[in-house]
Amino acid sequence: MIVYFDQNALSDLRERKRKNSDTFSIIFKLIEDKKISVRYSRTHLDEIKNISVSMYQDEHIDLLDSVRARYLGSTKGVIDIRTPWSIWNEYLDSEMENSFDGSNDAYLALENLSKKISGIPSTPGFLELHEEIQDIALSMIMSAEDNLLDVTHEELAFAGTSAKAIKESLNKLKEQAMNMEAINIAEDEELGPRSFRALLNEKGMNMADLPSHRVINIIEDLMYQESGYRFPHRDQEDVSSKISVSYTLMNWAGYYPDDFTKIKKGKDRFKASNYDKEHVLAAHECDFLVSSDFRFSKKALACYDYIGSKTKVVEPDWLAKNL
Repeated sequence: MIVYFDQNALSDLRERKRKNSDTFSIIFKLIEDKKISVRYSRTHLDEIKNISVSMYQDEHIDLLDSVRARYLGSTKGVIDIRTPWSIWNEYLDSEMENSFDGSNDAYLALENLSKKISGIPSTPGFLELHEEIQDIALSMIMSAEDNLLDVTHEELAFAGTSAKAIKESLNKLKEQAMNMEAINIAEDEELGPRSFRALLNEKGMNMADLPSHRVINIIEDLMYQESGYRFPHRDQEDVSSKISVSYTLMNWAGYYPDDFTKIKKGKDRFKASNYDKEHVLAAHECDFLVSSDFRFSKKALACYDYIGSKTKVVEPDWLAKNL
């Protein structure tokens, strides 16, 4: 059986945690007996990196190593057979490179824009965020142009491309960045899910009562009826798009929502909610997604029903007793 643990369940598998838990001791024994194969993803690495104590970071990677966990390198279930420590070290190297080439700055700017649209108070206005994103994009393109000078024709040919083709692509990206339209939303306009949830309450809709296999379709239809807008799916076969849109819709409609609109000291619930969404995506081709988070599990189940995934969403106790 292929099993994917969310971050909290994975943390509870650590030796100093499981020695006080019969449930996780049983699960660890199932892994040792090769009745369970563990998978993990980049989202686990992102959350491990956020741990402030390096010793605890190492503890998580040691755990992944001890259970012979395999890395999901794509959303199609393809695994990387390298050791967790090899994957982790490469991840850290990549993060370091991203801090230099502007990728991290771009991610943070887009995250701030998403927070603002979601109704979370943010100091930068939409115009400032637009200018910041535009500047970062142009800077990254110019950096790519400079880096191209260091690549030989032979290396480009081996990669199946040429300097001319790359320059043409970069010029198109530069033109798009320069013509990027700013978001035309007044700073005092009410944003976020509150107004949509209030509308559903007026209609007497109780989100918690909706069946998991219908909830996303119902929310999509309600949003279209009220606004004439449907969240775009880039491609009907694009599982990533489907899960991302579905998870967002459930949060906005108040279906076992993540509490991402509130700011708590030391806790970024917006980022945590995005991590949860990425875990749902990463696990969609595994046999089980294991979590003790009830709200997360309800949304994960609805996503899997919507895309036709056979992944079962279970609690750790269920896994320990039924495998």
